[in-house]
Amino acid sequence: MYELMPDGKAIRVTLNNFKEYCIRYREYHFNEFRRQIEHNRQGICSIVPNSFMAFLTVNELEDAVCGKGHIDIELLKR
Repeated sequence: MYELMPDGKAIRVTLNNFKEYCIRYREYHFNEFRRQIEHNRQGICSIVPNSFMAFLTVNELEDAVCGKGHIDIELLKR
């Protein structure tokens, strides 16, 4: 369990603090995976230069990182 504020499990959500709760809840979910995403970005940038990534579509980035995903059996037989 993640507490949105110190000792949050002891604080009930009421009409008076509902707006604060919503703000903290949104911030939590917005930032929940920030660390993992940053590590993924660093890994991808080790393969594809950061300055080049702005020019790629999602599909082009996937191809650059994962490869085409097509195996040419005839080429392998040679």
